[in-house]
Amino acid sequence: MKSWISFLLPDDEYKEKKMLQFFSEGAILLFLSLIITLICSRFISMAIDTVLLLHIGLFLVYVYGRYIVSGIEFTDIATERAYQKELKAIVVKAIGFTAIFFFFIFNYIRLASRSE
Repeated sequence: MKSWISFLLPDDEYKEKKMLQFFSEGAILLFLSLIITLICSRFISMAIDTVLLLHIGLFLVYVYGRYIVSGIEFTDIATERAYQKELKAIVVKAIGFTAIFFFFIFNYIRLASRSE
């Protein structure tokens, strides 16, 4: 089945279904977090740009994390030791991505607060 999101999905049918599952789970998580934020915004003052960036980050980290932990990209790993080694390398990459993402978010927030 082809749709506008097809360019983001792999050609392998199994990987495509798993990615759609991850995107769906991420979308539900994003929706629920937005509802919670809407409720909390009545009691706590929050900057809109910060909240939106954090929610986008939550979605991206969730989908990327699920993709990493599922191991669907590494079908050539046959032993438990090779799996653990590859999982460790991927987790390090994911933590690095998350750290860089939050570094840019906090710098954006700091620059935005200076302009006000």
